Amino acid sequence: MYLLKRRFRVIQGSLARGTELLLVTSSTTCCDMGHGDARAVSVACGLGFEQHVRRLLGQRFRGPMAPGQVLITDAGAHPTACHVAHVAVVDDREGIPSGRRLPDIARIAECYESLWPAIDRIDEIGSISVGLGALGSGVAELGVRMPTDFACRSLRDHLRRWRSSQIGDVTFYAYSLLELVNMMEVVSTYFEVPPETVPRQVRRLVPRRHPS
Repeated sequence: MYLLKRRFRVIQGSLARGTELLLVTSSTTCCDMGHGDARAVSVACGLGFEQHVRRLLGQRFRGPMAPGQVLITDAGAHPTACHVAHVAVVDDREGIPSGRRLPDIARIAECYESLWPAIDRIDEIGSISVGLGALGSGVAELGVRMPTDFACRSLRDHLRRWRSSQIGDVTFYAYSLLELVNMMEVVSTYFEVPPETVPRQVRRLVPRRHPS
């Protein structure tokens, strides 16, 4: 096995400044990185990163991805990350009606179901730490609780199936204190979160749970 014990954290901060080996961004099917976490990560990965990603998209998919698919690329000039997972949350393919572009609950679930196996298909020796936010929480105004629940549930099930998974420590990123509290409540129902990593004011608001 790659790693028998993983650490799970929830922190307030920018995903683009994450120190994990792999950063997960909410992308579009055409890998438009103009908004939100995708934009911040693109800037952190250096000049020309978005164009580089689109070239790789064309090579691997022969065009846009389908909603829910994942493109994993290198992380360009990012100071710490080695990989970026671009998850097709928004469907911006030509001819798609505007009402079907934004994700619904089923698409968000599909995104997470695709994400974890894609990470385990990376040819990497050793464990891969992962940093992610709540997919679709901003662009589709879904909030952070439901996407985080899908992320945790699908990851828990994936780790049960993939006993030799190379997925290592996982860090969830929240923008605001309110998001942090909500994400912490969800993550702690699935995984053990070390108390010393939880800010004191959040510990007072989130009761200790026994992960399922």
